[in-house]
Amino acid sequence: MRVLTPSHLARVAVLALLGLLLAPRPSQAAEVPLNLQAALFTKIFKLNQKLASKGDDLELLIVHAPGQLSQAYQVTTAFSRAGVRAQAVSTTSLRSKVSGADVVYVMSGVDAAEVSGLVASNGVLSIAGSSDPVEGGQVAVGVELGHGGRPKIVLNLRRASNETHTFSSQLLRLARIVH
Repeated sequence: MRVLTPSHLARVAVLALLGLLLAPRPSQAAEVPLNLQAALFTKIFKLNQKLASKGDDLELLIVHAPGQLSQAYQVTTAFSRAGVRAQAVSTTSLRSKVSGADVVYVMSGVDAAEVSGLVASNGVLSIAGSSDPVEGGQVAVGVELGHGGRPKIVLNLRRASNETHTFSSQLLRLARIVH
């Protein structure tokens, strides 16, 4: 039988604690990787009657909260690599820039309710990298990881209608619809 020393027990305790802290919690949904989000949203834009004609002229704003600038640049980079012109803007500068945008990506940590009125009054489509704000009625389109880690599109038709956007029947068949 092996005798455990105090230093060995301390290491085991630290590793166990790290495992508990880093283990995903049921309330924490894993996010779809940014490059996959950008690819999916790019396809979704083509299935939106209002955005399909924009092509390379589509203007996307990445709205971030204070302290999220580096994460916003990661999202911007992912969309740029997917061929979409994207610009990071803070919640405070959104009001002055939203009228020139076609789509607003609402980052987690941003008060989606604060953004929803601005995008609706300007006919701008709201999107997010998770399904929570879509299910809450504050964002029109989101993505989530479904069974087997496959991405799933989540669409709030009421929110999309408030933002004056409609989608093809092809997208409606693929998406999980929430009201």
